[in-house]
Amino acid sequence: MRSEDFELRIDCVGESCLATVLRSPLGRQGRRAQCTFRLPASEEPGSDPLNPRNLVVAGPRPPRRSDRELGRRLFEAAFAGSVLTTWRASIALRSEPQAWALRLRLAENPHLLAAPWELLFDPDEGGFIATERRFCRSLDAPPARRMLEGRAPLRVLAVLSCPPGVEPLQVEEEWDALRKALGGKAVIERVEPRLEAVDRALQTGRWDVLHFAGHGEVDQEGGSLILDGADQGSRTVDHLRVRTFLGHPSLQLVVLNSCEGARPGSEDAFSGLAQALVKRGVPAVVAMQQPISDRGAIELTRSFYGALAEKHTVAEALRGARRALLSSDTEGAEWAVPVLYLNGKDGRPGPGVLRRVAKIAAVLAGVALLGWLGWVIGTRPVLQPPQGAAGNPPECPSPPGLDMAFVKVEPDSFQMGDGASPDSRPVHRVSITRPFCIGAYEVTREQWAKVFKGSGPSEEERYRPEAGVKFADAEGFVRLVQESDPAGPAVRLPTEAEWEYVARGKATSKRSLPGTGNCGGDDRYDDLTWVGQFPPNYWGVYDMYGNVSEWVSDWYGGYPFEELPDPQGPPRGELRIRRGGSWKSSERFCNSTGRSKVDPANFSEETGFRIVREIR
Repeated sequence: MRSEDFELRIDCVGESCLATVLRSPLGRQGRRAQCTFRLPASEEPGSDPLNPRNLVVAGPRPPRRSDRELGRRLFEAAFAGSVLTTWRASIALRSEPQAWALRLRLAENPHLLAAPWELLFDPDEGGFIATERRFCRSLDAPPARRMLEGRAPLRVLAVLSCPPGVEPLQVEEEWDALRKALGGKAVIERVEPRLEAVDRALQTGRWDVLHFAGHGEVDQEGGSLILDGADQGSRTVDHLRVRTFLGHPSLQLVVLNSCEGARPGSEDAFSGLAQALVKRGVPAVVAMQQPISDRGAIELTRSFYGALAEKHTVAEALRGARRALLSSDTEGAEWAVPVLYLNGKDGRPGPGVLRRVAKIAAVLAGVALLGWLGWVIGTRPVLQPPQGAAGNPPECPSPPGLDMAFVKVEPDSFQMGDGASPDSRPVHRVSITRPFCIGAYEVTREQWAKVFKGSGPSEEERYRPEAGVKFADAEGFVRLVQESDPAGPAVRLPTEAEWEYVARGKATSKRSLPGTGNCGGDDRYDDLTWVGQFPPNYWGVYDMYGNVSEWVSDWYGGYPFEELPDPQGPPRGELRIRRGGSWKSSERFCNSTGRSKVDPANFSEETGFRIVREIR
């Protein structure tokens, strides 16, 4: 989506959630605003928090007061503190509703994905956000291809399924609505609703959009579609088969106009149909988070595709469809049922730039030209500069002249180690008894050059972490920083226990985020990249996994069996410890528990560090 959009990441560990602003119309000023919250409980006695099944009641009516109340309580929970301040300032800066969009980047959590975020109601603005602005969700899935600006004609493959033995649906009326909405501005083909027929059509043609209309269902194992089966019967196709056969590389958009296609099972966040397709790499998926009536499904098709035919983007088209459902007399709060998962840039689906580039390349056959065109169309990630010190807590000032971002870490206890290898056992309890400040990012090449008074790095290199750092050099950096600010709080490397505590981010698993960061074979980078290009963890700290392995202050030693407060490792030794893995590291080290013991005098291009400032 556009760089000036408001992107809010939401993580939950147990019942506690953290909302973090990743970007906003305010630019760097608004990044890293955070608030902690709990999902508000449903008003239904004894019901689960925000159970989406409680939201729609049959019968034509305008949005209920309970819908507004639920949306308000959800908004006031996730938009609080500095997040709310950033949201209000963004609205004041760009008040036009279409100036920017709200994107929710949701962590891999089935309960979090099942919450009806489309009901978010801003009481100060007096409206549902999803009907006022472009609104979408995104996931921490492997990077998808970006949405591209399409050119006519749009190519749509329609699968309309109502096999014998299931509740009748008005699929013929929906087929008519689809054709009329596109009005000759697209190539539309209807394929038999059998899995093998759909697969054959996708394999033998190039389609931009797949539209499914029919029955869907979800249970604790995940979502399913109902297609035609053998002997005039029906066939249930689970999310794994949907992912395999409907996630074709040519598709830019999949629309699942069926019940509950956006809801995952109870255990796996990617077991929902929409989530499975996103993980497969489909850039945009529209699906329903609740049951939807025939009347609502047909109105959604008419409005959504009519807007696409008029060259609106996917998010703009869905906003228009929500408003059409809101204004009609469809059942309940059906305007909030459609969900858009958009892991790429918002755009118009259609024959895109990548296909045109392939044709040009076939004629020109220039390797250098292909590389240049790849850069122009955006296949390389767009790098974002890291946040500076403007948002630092008062207890965490930047060293003079370094504009270094810090976050404050509160004390607590945790289980250190995982027992998977001799180096990480025994698992033992550690108490962090004092708050401290830790660098939000690894020390960059620009900061390194300023401290050692070397020539400044190039623009391309300035925000990469300093790499190839020996332990003595990291300590030298710390010493010079302290000498430049003798009256300031103490500066040092983190202890191993502090590092793991921050990396875990209050989580009990080895990873506090679904993605590892810039690790070997696990992301879109093949080398070092700028700090801060992956989402922050619970504390607001970036790149704990990957990019460079980070020095900690401890000598290497075995773990103790007893609980210890603020451990600092053995008093002496021969080997030092690096944590978090690098851009070359495998799963074994690119996590919060892996320990790499090395000679501190050895040079490794994979090694860097971050620093801690103590709180007085």
